[in-house]
Amino acid sequence: MLKGVLRLAPETDIQLFRFLWKWKLSTTAAIGAVIYKDRSLLSVYRRLYTLQKGGFIQAIASKDGLHFLWTLDKKGFGLLSAELPPLEQHGYKSEHLGHDFFATAVHCGDWIAGIPSGCDVFTEQELRRFKFENYPAWVPKTTTHRPDGWWQTQIAGDVRKFALEVELSPKTPSEYARLGLFYSEKIQLNGVIWLARNKTEAAYIHRNLQGGLSIVKDRHSFILKDDFLQHCWQASVVLGQFAGTSLQNILNPSNGTKPNPLMDPGIAKVLLDTRKKPRKSLATVNFQNSIFLW
Repeated sequence: MLKGVLRLAPETDIQLFRFLWKWKLSTTAAIGAVIYKDRSLLSVYRRLYTLQKGGFIQAIASKDGLHFLWTLDKKGFGLLSAELPPLEQHGYKSEHLGHDFFATAVHCGDWIAGIPSGCDVFTEQELRRFKFENYPAWVPKTTTHRPDGWWQTQIAGDVRKFALEVELSPKTPSEYARLGLFYSEKIQLNGVIWLARNKTEAAYIHRNLQGGLSIVKDRHSFILKDDFLQHCWQASVVLGQFAGTSLQNILNPSNGTKPNPLMDPGIAKVLLDTRKKPRKSLATVNFQNSIFLW
């Protein structure tokens, strides 16, 4: 039992609950970089442990006990309920931790340091939970298919939007044909960013996305899981619309013409650091080992 009353700080603790609801899950290192910026990682862990004991958040371990992710818990979600609009689907939990870990890391990426002016994100959690009336105007409103998130960015004053698809378990050819038709003819967008396990699966998905199209217009770009683990948004597209271009250059509002101070190429590594209580530098972490079973 906790002694006394656990006091929650609006500028940090409540903000953490909002962050975990929006993104479903996160790491100790990422939470420290985004929420508790003035604390050491050990101090961040101690605060998270206190909030876990209070029933506001929880740490979930991988099956081998080597990796940990933080998620919201009942009391934390209960506090947020009063400020959220009426939800289409009530809830907060991640149902597929491994998938959502990669979806959050790719979607949030370099923008974890701050979303550039004129840009925005809309997460899978928000797509699933919010009513259409509470969607931003730029987000497509459809029940046909729900991607793993949306980006809006501006390049030379041109507003663009991209969908995210994290595909770690390939579907049937007919399912991809329907999905290709959806992205080609049902909604307006500038591209779809895919995370695939390897180049063979990327080629399989890419080939079958074209199967249902009467007019082939390639809107799909594939990055590979191992490349992302090593390079984050610096990973290059290996197949599709933006082949040879890094994810950072696709989404960077300056379109690579000048450095964006918010897009530190190293900051996104905290999203991959699954140590529960980090003590050593990120330079000591082998992110290729961040492949875990939940």
